[in-house]
Amino acid sequence: MNSVQMKAAAMHWLRFRKQLNYVATECGFWSADVIGCDSEHLIEIEVKVSRADLMAEFRNKLEKHEYYPDPLLAAERHNNKVMEELRNKFPGLPDDHHVIQQQFKWKKKNIKDVANTWYPTHMYFLVTKDLAQEALEIVEKKCPKYGIMYFSPHRFSDFASEHQIHVIRNAKRLRAKGVSEAVRDRLASRMASELIGLRDQLLRK
Repeated sequence: MNSVQMKAAAMHWLRFRKQLNYVATECGFWSADVIGCDSEHLIEIEVKVSRADLMAEFRNKLEKHEYYPDPLLAAERHNNKVMEELRNKFPGLPDDHHVIQQQFKWKKKNIKDVANTWYPTHMYFLVTKDLAQEALEIVEKKCPKYGIMYFSPHRFSDFASEHQIHVIRNAKRLRAKGVSEAVRDRLASRMASELIGLRDQLLRK
């Protein structure tokens, strides 16, 4: 069992179980392992094969997992922190001073329309079967809105299938429905690139 098999099964699950029209790997602002969408839903899946791998996700992508549960609130917190740092850097200057406002403009996060971003409507972790219970406990503490699935390979076949995916906790909605055309176009471009890459691999054999 490896992450390549698990990603393939996750793609099957998004396309054939969730009926999403766009499915690709290594795509989005944080380069999701697997991601799929239609006009209303954007579902991200991170594939983890060990406890260390799972913990590294929260350690190395801390900002991502602070934003996903509530991107608007996280942006507000970020901007408040930026302003406080600027006040300390330029003591005595009012907040509306052009120096502070210019630097704040460069550093602030502006999320006017979450549907125009890569923030998913639902987020899942796909793990190995032996890691499932521990992953459930870890994710419950860190991001309780995330869903957990485990991968169970076929006994007599290496082919991927949506039937290899077993959901042990459904993801809760992270935000309202809606995926922008720009996000769908970007995902379609990634799908085309992956298809061309697979064709090239076949021609080399």
